Amino acid sequence: MEVLRILVKNMETKNSLRLRHKKLRSEISEEKRGELSAEICSHILGSSLYQRAELIYAYYPLEREVSLLPLVNDAFTHEKRIAFPKVCDDEMEFYLVESLDEFEEGHFHVMEPTTDRRVTPTGRTLVLTPGIVFDMDGNRIGYGKGFYDRYLSRYAELTAVGVAYEAQVEESFEAWTGDVRMDYLVTELGIRKIEE
Repeated sequence: MEVLRILVKNMETKNSLRLRHKKLRSEISEEKRGELSAEICSHILGSSLYQRAELIYAYYPLEREVSLLPLVNDAFTHEKRIAFPKVCDDEMEFYLVESLDEFEEGHFHVMEPTTDRRVTPTGRTLVLTPGIVFDMDGNRIGYGKGFYDRYLSRYAELTAVGVAYEAQVEESFEAWTGDVRMDYLVTELGIRKIEE
């Protein structure tokens, strides 16, 4: 009974954090989101993480998330391999794209690639990971479906970078069983390496 009580308390904490940060994110103006997204993209583009990556996993912005579209356009220009997620049944896979014209609305109103060029990651794959709230220990709270956690747990060699506005970062919160920690966190203030 005590274990169940703790599980319920943790879930309430996670849900309350998710709701509070979704509200905070919704209060950032469209103009400000554009400025912050540009700064975040600039930090990633200037990093050795991006320069060394053989394959980059990005995401199409949803519900006022940080937009990586400027970075995606840079990747196209410099002929970097870039892939986006698509939900298939209860799992998420990534598919190569060569243009922002190769998308359609998919699960949960997320824009998904229309291509059939599914990729298998290598050790030099950079996963730019969206979320609603992150902490300084690399913990992440997403939308609650677990797609990224399940995918990242299958490929432990990937470099996972949490992408967020600084307002989405907490000092610390309790991780949930099955959550996968980020290796780095990037906000408009720069890139932080998460220490073990």
